Amino acid sequence: MALPPLWSWAALVGSRTLALYGDGAIAHAGALIARGADPYGQPAPGTFVAAIYPPVAYLAVAAGEGLGPFVGLRIAALAATIATAVMIATRARPTPLSALALGMAYLATYPVQLWAGAHRPDDLAVLFTSASVIAAGPTWRRAGPAGLLAGLAIFTKQTALLPLAFVQIYLIVRERRVGARFALATGAALLVLFGAWALFFDPLGLLVHVIRWNVLPYSMPAALAFAAIAVVTLGPAAIVALRTASGRMRAYVIGAIAVVLLAGRDGSSINFLLDLSAASFIALASAPSLRAPRVPLVLSAQILFVFAVVTFGQAAIAHGQECKVRGALSAGPLPHRGRRHSCGAGDRAGRRRCLHLVAPRRERSHRGCDHSTRLRGGLRWRRLERSAGRA
Repeated sequence: MALPPLWSWAALVGSRTLALYGDGAIAHAGALIARGADPYGQPAPGTFVAAIYPPVAYLAVAAGEGLGPFVGLRIAALAATIATAVMIATRARPTPLSALALGMAYLATYPVQLWAGAHRPDDLAVLFTSASVIAAGPTWRRAGPAGLLAGLAIFTKQTALLPLAFVQIYLIVRERRVGARFALATGAALLVLFGAWALFFDPLGLLVHVIRWNVLPYSMPAALAFAAIAVVTLGPAAIVALRTASGRMRAYVIGAIAVVLLAGRDGSSINFLLDLSAASFIALASAPSLRAPRVPLVLSAQILFVFAVVTFGQAAIAHGQECKVRGALSAGPLPHRGRRHSCGAGDRAGRRRCLHLVAPRRERSHRGCDHSTRLRGGLRWRRLERSAGRA
């Protein structure tokens, strides 16, 4: 299940088409950097730049601008996804079979399958966050790189701050020397990164775009819905991961769970589950005691269950939508539900206006169906328009 999507991810890298809502906004901000402009500065009159992410993602876009508008960040995101899987495998390297299984299992999880290689900063932020949590140690040789990785994670996506904060709190309380050096290194990295950015771009604009423009309405029902998806797709792995003897890893998993709850914010998607995917499997790979014979069976059953639900559930939903569309299209023009329109006199132009009034409602009924269904629907509406014109 992990291998087939690799081909689709690789094919998406070279595509010059949009794959997700908002891809164009990220590509636009990166293109501005490539041309020497400031995406966080005051935009030109009549223009708007939606640079709501920290700079690292836009730098990746700018670096690949010569290859295409979406190539640079997609390559970076896909490489980060595979690097995270490799890192999980290396944590379990004393047992090669377990290492391979855990690394591939991470790639087979539902959030990773949907989001890997997307034109978004999430995969990069997850890689930097997990590497920082693993690297933190009592010596400056380990604390320095860990702090730099933590700073890069936060400068890639703001949500990385939450799992890092949970790990930092644990380290300050339980491993004071590690926590103190990790905190100092992270703070120094953030200052250096912000200072470097301020040399070339508007620092106040950076804060406005990245912080103020991300203060959006929060919906508790939406957060609970994403939490339910997390339970179904990652619940067993997270529960087993919380049994690890490493307090640092438990803090990491808890921080990743907190990121899931942030998904109630407007505009959130399945990407808010990526931190939990990485944290759970890194914790499993770090604790040989959790890899008892029953654990692989539980994780395999979970992945297979989600795969079956997603595969056959989508087929059933698509079939149901097509049936509804066919039934609606064969029923003829929609009734006006008792409302009188300006075309009540029955003139030809009036009937055309009336048909266009009800058409958008009909078109909304078959969004999400396959292309052939939409095509049949469009042809049907053209026939209805012609019949109205002949009447």
